[in-house]
Amino acid sequence: MDTFPGQTASSSKKRQRIATREAARDAIVTLIEQAQRNIMVFGPVLDGLLFNTARTAEALGKFIARHHENRARILIEDSQQVVRDNARIIALAKRFSDAVQIRTVGEDNAGLRELFVVADERGYLHQLDLEQLEFMVAMDAGTEATMLARRFREMWDMSQPATGINTLGL
Repeated sequence: MDTFPGQTASSSKKRQRIATREAARDAIVTLIEQAQRNIMVFGPVLDGLLFNTARTAEALGKFIARHHENRARILIEDSQQVVRDNARIIALAKRFSDAVQIRTVGEDNAGLRELFVVADERGYLHQLDLEQLEFMVAMDAGTEATMLARRFREMWDMSQPATGINTLGL
């Protein structure tokens, strides 16, 4: 695994703490690049510095293009913020509405203050508190990634389509 700025070097199977947005963005890009079929993103908001970058959008676009069954599901609370601050991700969601889906959380999951990204139930990035610049990342951590993916699927099942995102604007 690559060493990200703000990260200590260790085995790719171990969780690593990173403490900068740049390192978190690099980890997200790496997760997307390594994903084979599924990307799951949960966050009440999507930080544009992490997601609305050329590198992130390019990695996501390549992920979508690799296979017709590849899916990126993004679960958020504030759809207006996502539209305002993440034009690149929104453009992908509009262009590839079957492959990139954005939904809003149900009432039971509103108010959560964490962010996580899971790739294929194998790798993950997890920010436990959006107010803290501390992220845990592991590129090959099956058990933890599986638990986050399970949480994501449960929240997804109770979510609704995000308004103003998956329309073509015609």
